[in-house]
Amino acid sequence: MQETGVAADEALIIGDSAVDVLTGRNAGLWTCGVTYGFAPHSLEEAPPDVLVESPRELGKLLG
Repeated sequence: MQETGVAADEALIIGDSAVDVLTGRNAGLWTCGVTYGFAPHSLEEAPPDVLVESPRELGKLLG
């Protein structure tokens, strides 16, 4: 983010696990969880800001 000049509150991390969500939170990012990955069950431990269930839904969110 420093190299691109993007502020943390303007960035989003997308992941399928609680580790991804916690990493994003620690960096001050928005978090998006996806239910189609290796560890979506762990998202219950650390709920993301947004949860999507398909790549199509992710595309709509980012569009």
